[in-house]
Amino acid sequence: MTDLTIRKANKSEYTKVTDVFLKSFIPDGVDQSRRERIIQHIKSVMELNLTEFTFLELDEETVGLGGETRFIGSAFIGYIGVIPKYRKKGYGSKVFDVVLKEAKKYNKTIELFSNPGADSIYRRFGFREEYLTNIYSLTSSSNDLPTDEIEVFDTIPKWIFNLDREALKFDRSKLLAFLQSQLKAEVVGIGTDGFAFCRDSNIGPVIAKNATSFQKLIKYLASKEEMRIVLPEFKEKTLEMFSPTKIQTCIKMYFGEKLKQKLDWIYGFNAFATS
Repeated sequence: MTDLTIRKANKSEYTKVTDVFLKSFIPDGVDQSRRERIIQHIKSVMELNLTEFTFLELDEETVGLGGETRFIGSAFIGYIGVIPKYRKKGYGSKVFDVVLKEAKKYNKTIELFSNPGADSIYRRFGFREEYLTNIYSLTSSSNDLPTDEIEVFDTIPKWIFNLDREALKFDRSKLLAFLQSQLKAEVVGIGTDGFAFCRDSNIGPVIAKNATSFQKLIKYLASKEEMRIVLPEFKEKTLEMFSPTKIQTCIKMYFGEKLKQKLDWIYGFNAFATS
């Protein structure tokens, strides 16, 4: 008889978390350099209590994973994966159920991104669709939008934290600080109307009070190289000047209380795993 165990990962198990994550999401593998970067990322989010991971084990083999990134006023579930040979056996739902129950202890609102086709699983748990999001690849733009107003910050100014909370209606200051201090994300702003984080050719999160401020931020960041951004699909027209190429679509979903967010201010997410 198979012995099934679902348990929280210890902070010292960051390498195991990485291995299960890679086997589940990138079964063809990655080079050693990228693997080391992922290990360091996982280690950091665990040490800082930013994301808590849960393992699903069969006998002595770890075959599934889930993660909860806990904010003040909301939580985000991601990293839900099962290694290929154990899929379609209900293990993903089992680990998700445990992660969701833990998340509900601390927040009335829980969010996630779902691949199209997998959303039916989350609907069974009470999640509802909010809107579509896409990953876009962007190229530099030859438009005449000025970028001289853009300011680069060595530390995150208070107004960025305040603007972010006003837009999202929850507090993810700990995540923003982590992106800047630990992952060395570039932080840029335009007056007090908008900001963007950028690292490893990925732009996000981005909050801006209007489309023009958003476009100026993107022009400044995309002038260096090809970039990627996770953007709500209803904001796609704001990217036209950057010749966007759609790479992947996901459904943003929520559970519990729907936050009264300022959707017209939300232009970019950090990642599908952590918002």
